[in-house]
Amino acid sequence: MNVKNVSIVLAIVIGLFVFASCSKSEKTDATENNLKSDDKKTDKAESSEELLIVTTCPIMGGKADLEGESIVHKGYKVYFCCPGCDKKFQKDPDKYIKIIESNPEKYLK
Repeated sequence: MNVKNVSIVLAIVIGLFVFASCSKSEKTDATENNLKSDDKKTDKAESSEELLIVTTCPIMGGKADLEGESIVHKGYKVYFCCPGCDKKFQKDPDKYIKIIESNPEKYLK
């Protein structure tokens, strides 16, 4: 294989990996749905305050879909680039809030 062919194969593999990460659909059960609604209830008080809008996905680093899923956590309204990122965020939201706070120019509107 020459360098051009190796580059093409590598680009395809990386593209498939990114696509699979973003489009991977996780099954939700009743417990997970209850947790999500509980999160919204606990963050309800925050929704009356001015929220900081996160427009870059803290999971994948891509441009967030502002028409898609969002989660309110600690004064931030976090949007995501693709399905599945919101579920990953919910597993450890404080980890991703720290990432957002470490580079607000990148993540905030």
